[in-house]
Amino acid sequence: MKLIDPIAIFFLFTSTAYSQSNINKKPPGGNGKLTMVQLLENRVKPFIGKDYFKLTNADSIFRNAGIKLPEGVCLISLWFAECRPCITEFPDLVKLSERYANQNFNIVSLTFENDSIIDVIRKKYHLPFMPRHISREACYKLNLGNGFPTNIILNPSGIIAFMSMEGSSNPEVSSLHFEKILVPAIDSVLRHL
Repeated sequence: MKLIDPIAIFFLFTSTAYSQSNINKKPPGGNGKLTMVQLLENRVKPFIGKDYFKLTNADSIFRNAGIKLPEGVCLISLWFAECRPCITEFPDLVKLSERYANQNFNIVSLTFENDSIIDVIRKKYHLPFMPRHISREACYKLNLGNGFPTNIILNPSGIIAFMSMEGSSNPEVSSLHFEKILVPAIDSVLRHL
């Protein structure tokens, strides 16, 4: 287990940094095959810079679910209870909520779970934000057909500034992803307000 953690952390950071700067080039091995991280980043790249609400019809989905449209910089977090990486992210989402409490930032947490499961999760993890129920179909539409968890950072105009999908059930790897990837992405969007 001790060997796996450093390897996972190394892979997370080197492949993310590499693929962000060399998305259309061959990976370091020169074999022409893309790494898993590169494949995931290639999948989200077409959505960056697009209007999330036009792309997903999110305003209609939010309205139908009684969810107020987010204001300011927004992290949309899509999850479900049986997804271990989704649940592993909750302590980090709480930290984000606390870190940006006095800034123009909010978290919209969405799931297809029923209200009783949402209530159990909210109490167990002391979530300062209220996860909201939407249909399974709406969850997949809002996460643009990607896996779970999906975290999407929107600027105040609803433009997708950053998107990550999948995750880790290892709390240390998850926390590193938040600190090294999501926090800088949020800070960047907040700086450009």
